[in-house]
Amino acid sequence: MQGPQKISTRERSSAELRFASSLAPFWVWPGRRQGSAMNAFGALDPGLATPSLSCALFSLDAGHRRIAFAVQKVMGRHERVDEDSVRAELERLPDPERLKAVLEDLLQGLYVVRHDVQWHVIRIQERAQRRQLLALCERTSHSLEDSSLKTDDCASRLYQDLLQIQSASNKEVAVALDKVMPAALEQLQMQSVRSGLVGFPTGMNAIDESTSGIRLGEFWVVGALPGRGKTAMAAQIALENVRAGNPCALFSLEMSRAELGVRFIANSTQVSSTRLRNPSEILKSQWAEIHECVAVLRALPLYIDDSPSLSLQQVCARARLAKVRYGCSLAIVDYLRMVKASGKDIREQVSSVADGLRQLAKSEAMAVVALSQLARPRDRKPNARPSMLDLKESGDIEAHAHVVLLLHTPMDRNGEPTGKDEIIIGKNRHGPVGSIEVTFNRRNLRFEDRGGGSDQSMLVPKSSSTAGQVTH
Repeated sequence: MQGPQKISTRERSSAELRFASSLAPFWVWPGRRQGSAMNAFGALDPGLATPSLSCALFSLDAGHRRIAFAVQKVMGRHERVDEDSVRAELERLPDPERLKAVLEDLLQGLYVVRHDVQWHVIRIQERAQRRQLLALCERTSHSLEDSSLKTDDCASRLYQDLLQIQSASNKEVAVALDKVMPAALEQLQMQSVRSGLVGFPTGMNAIDESTSGIRLGEFWVVGALPGRGKTAMAAQIALENVRAGNPCALFSLEMSRAELGVRFIANSTQVSSTRLRNPSEILKSQWAEIHECVAVLRALPLYIDDSPSLSLQQVCARARLAKVRYGCSLAIVDYLRMVKASGKDIREQVSSVADGLRQLAKSEAMAVVALSQLARPRDRKPNARPSMLDLKESGDIEAHAHVVLLLHTPMDRNGEPTGKDEIIIGKNRHGPVGSIEVTFNRRNLRFEDRGGGSDQSMLVPKSSSTAGQVTH
């Protein structure tokens, strides 16, 4: 059949023009390969780098979606897509006469710009996204009128829905290696000219050397028994990065921001954490150091959210907002179990949180670190070396994480630290695993390199790395 021709340039309604652009890729015009007529829906041409279309992208106005469905059914039978075949398919749908009238009206005297298939596909997706945004505005308006809903919840839901619409519009189909490999090579070349770490530093040279730092797109888990240094490790990672100029978002569901501030002072000064917990014991000579430290800390790009209760959706939405507003490509969550998520039991809920944070890291090109409690040893031996089997509530945490660090801080019979602390790399997707000898400085609440070697399974380079600013 003859495709739509330039018969008239008179203006048409936006609905007609929208559907005209939507319909154009499916007709077999003279000189156009029939395969191209099927590519917009089926993406049968491997050289066409465009997503497949769904009928859901078409407007319900005037039956456009039903006509698109009929076109898709014809293509699914590998038949020629023309006016006759589509009309025959419309006969099988409810109210066929009305649908055929709509089709006839659209094909009479209609001007359609003859672009390639991809141009029309993009137009369809843009129109569908506009309709989604309009529907979102209407839902938000109704939510704001509901006095039973909190304003913060309405804002969080709006932002989350906006991100979902945006991410859905950026989805890509499978990409051939001829497009993947040049990008991989370019990434390697860019990383080769950088000095220091590829990823974000942890503050521990041996860990940085073994893992190349916390890379963008990676999800790390730090596990330990209660009171054995999880939050201290999180604070250390955060401070190490913001001092290097890497903005960081810290979600502290367990500890208040004031308590974290005291820990930051302990980490950054020679004043002991014990004195800071009992300010009356702080020496007069130490106040000057504290004031100087506070002045330095205030200028660092560290953003703390100490909301006591957050859902997975809220954490992800606020992390994305922190990246957009403050440039935070590193997010730390303290800790996994306190984040609310769907699931029939605590195991499923923790698994959902871990998976959601992994997806956040990948989709937003962020580095995400989450803290997790370890289960207490069943044999009641408090100094038993932990393993990934001890990750509390969910074995799926291990599956979702790129790197798992297990903190081991043994005590003697009197409950005093032995000084033989370790950070065990239980999982390292792109490097060696094993244990690293460290010392947990309880006076200043930070982990320090102890030296003296590591397990044979740990292939730690002898040269030390320099923690620096991450180039994005």
